[in-house]
Amino acid sequence: MRPALPLLLLTAALGLRADGLSDLRSALRGLPASQPVKASVDCQVWSRSGGGKQPKIVQGRAQARLEDGPAGLKLDWDRAELDRVAAAEKAKDEGPGKALQALGVERAERLTDAAKALLEDLDGAQVQEDRPEAWQGHSARLLVLKLEPKDLDADDRKHLKSFSRTLKVWLGPDGVPLAAAEQLDMKLSVMFIGVELHHAESLAFARVGDRLVATHDEAQDSGAGAGQQGDQRTVLDLKL
Repeated sequence: MRPALPLLLLTAALGLRADGLSDLRSALRGLPASQPVKASVDCQVWSRSGGGKQPKIVQGRAQARLEDGPAGLKLDWDRAELDRVAAAEKAKDEGPGKALQALGVERAERLTDAAKALLEDLDGAQVQEDRPEAWQGHSARLLVLKLEPKDLDADDRKHLKSFSRTLKVWLGPDGVPLAAAEQLDMKLSVMFIGVELHHAESLAFARVGDRLVATHDEAQDSGAGAGQQGDQRTVLDLKL
């Protein structure tokens, strides 16, 4: 007995969407980042460290410039901005300097070539959910992925007690990511001392030719152990 036509159509549709991870990888590989890009970057940091009733709080802001293309990656700052940061440091204000340091080479590369960075994160990923979900009023497809531990050597893994890392990616109709959100929670035990680490990061993307750029990157990190705790928030906004 032949299946009814609606059943055949439903089966075909499910087959087309069955492997969202492959769809995502394919879209990212189609963005080789050969198109040059220039941007200004607004960097903001806030941190709290130490225990007790009077923790140390540092906050600051700095501006930078980014350029990426065939000649390579260029990261620089206006002389007036560098002078402002130097003056703040002389006045014992660490904030602007920390904001200046928030945008290093590795972070800059992840911003200007977000497709490459996402592909690296997808190694060993497993799909947990694949469903339609709008993003900021735009029609989108949401992938919820379980990710493997990253940048942990054998010694770190020996101390690992629990680990959870998930990545949500909202895809546009063309399969290109519109936004992403990562959540990481980790517990370790080192010399009978328990340590907890938490990381949350949200990104918004824009396409520049064949390049995927992260126009907004907001990260929150916290850790606690041995009676100490710390929190940090970093926000990077790119203006193309």
